[in-house]
Amino acid sequence: MRLTRMRFGGVPPFTEPVEFSFDGKVNVFVGANAAGKSRLLSAINEYFNERAAGRPGSIPLDQGNLLLTFCEESDYFDDWTKGKNLLCADPDLANAHFGTHVSPPPPVIYIEPTRIGLPRVSEFGDCDSYGSTAEEVLSGRFSGARLKAAIDLLYAKTVEMFDKEEQEEESAGERRAWNFLYIYEVAHACAKSICEELFTSNRALNYPTGLDIDYISDQPLADLDKVSINRMLGIATSDTPSFNHIRPEDRPIDTGETGSQRIYVGDLSSGSQSILLWILWLAFKMLNHYEFVNGWNEQPAVLLIDEVENHLHPTWQRRVIPALLEHFPGLQIFATTHSPFVIAGLRTGQVHVLKRSEVGNVTASTNEHDIIGWTTDEILRTFMAVDEPTDQLTVDRAIRLRELRGKETLNDAEAEEMTRLRRKVNEDFISSSTPLETQRQRYGDMMLEFLRSRQSELSQDGS
Repeated sequence: MRLTRMRFGGVPPFTEPVEFSFDGKVNVFVGANAAGKSRLLSAINEYFNERAAGRPGSIPLDQGNLLLTFCEESDYFDDWTKGKNLLCADPDLANAHFGTHVSPPPPVIYIEPTRIGLPRVSEFGDCDSYGSTAEEVLSGRFSGARLKAAIDLLYAKTVEMFDKEEQEEESAGERRAWNFLYIYEVAHACAKSICEELFTSNRALNYPTGLDIDYISDQPLADLDKVSINRMLGIATSDTPSFNHIRPEDRPIDTGETGSQRIYVGDLSSGSQSILLWILWLAFKMLNHYEFVNGWNEQPAVLLIDEVENHLHPTWQRRVIPALLEHFPGLQIFATTHSPFVIAGLRTGQVHVLKRSEVGNVTASTNEHDIIGWTTDEILRTFMAVDEPTDQLTVDRAIRLRELRGKETLNDAEAEEMTRLRRKVNEDFISSSTPLETQRQRYGDMMLEFLRSRQSELSQDGS
């Protein structure tokens, strides 16, 4: 299933309805603050998640303010499509198959702009502090602590599945429980492809703690009665492990192997911790939703992520979307961003530019060309209305210089101001290493001086 079109209005700042046509893989919303980017994502989330869970939403969608159109690629409809505001692109298909339950509908996974990381090792509460089942925990808002609770509950569910599958003597290839182990290879490899300067392993490991334990198996299903484990939250990084800041009982066990003392995720930087945790959240949501089936990470899902570049260096920002599509090829991504590095490399129809008029009306347009090979300056000017991608002082000087150039005559004070500004702006552009901008300014100055000298000569000739 893919969302193909959306019509949204009647909710500030969308006082007038705005229509969107969506790409099947990537849709990135850009625009100034208060242009409605986050509102679009929250509206989709409320329609599919908040109201489905019986929680009241903040957007009155039941008043016909939201219309979503989608196509179903598997030639069937699911109960998920029931609802007066959700229509199908093929009415005949809808009439033939509406209400037929064939497989679970794709999950809609929402990551808000605030990314809450893990607390300190010693600050964890009971694993059921957010709910008694994995479904209850995963239905809430993303946070690192909630993810930790979900992992422990899904681990318990996995153990039950192993016991049941052994009793039924299923072959190893049919054991869905093994996908609990595979999830870390997928999620961690995805995070590593983004944070490759930091992560040195494609696999997350247990972080076993407690110095009084003689032996600990480093397997994902190690016996909880033998050791305290923050399951799969240990990371091999380029940082040198140091645990002087951690209580002895919370330090990792040294198994005697080189590099065995991995770093606890909660001790990573905010950027690397954030990216790894919300990718794990995405992965566990998909694994649980598709009931541990083989190839769960290739199943369809809708990812709504607000400010996808949060906490990330520009080098990491431009890797996020390609990495997600590589490791979760069934995703349809809806993201908001203020970063030109996120937009770089996207294709025609994948960038939706929101603009807000002086009276508050929002309009939308979509890119008509691939954004491949573009510089950040070009992206800033074209999609983010940053005509002068430099500091505000230089921008103000350049604006004033253009005003003076536009005048037919200058008094002595203005002529002196123009000479001073011209010299200062050229110095600023030279110091910022932008040769094209420097040449543009210089050629403009030279042409203006030439025209004025010719005008003076012509006046003297009486012409």
